[in-house]
Amino acid sequence: HFASEEKPGGLFDCIRMEAPRFAVQADVLKAQHAEILSQLNRAEESLSTCLAQLRALSELLTDHEAAENRLFVETLSEDLGQGD
Repeated sequence: HFASEEKPGGLFDCIRMEAPRFAVQADVLKAQHAEILSQLNRAEESLSTCLAQLRALSELLTDHEAAENRLFVETLSEDLGQGD
């Protein structure tokens, strides 16, 4: 999206040529592209880290629940009346 706007003959060049009174606004918007891309990259990295943490948490919870279920089944499988 940004590349097509910034390339020679792209949107910003057209604005400068056809409506030079808007050139400053176009320059401001073009300059914002770098910050937007930077923040997008940081968000993507954060999201990747978050997803890895969620996968680890999901695995921990799955293992925990499986252990609880095994304990419950083993408890029911034993003769609980023994020793009374």
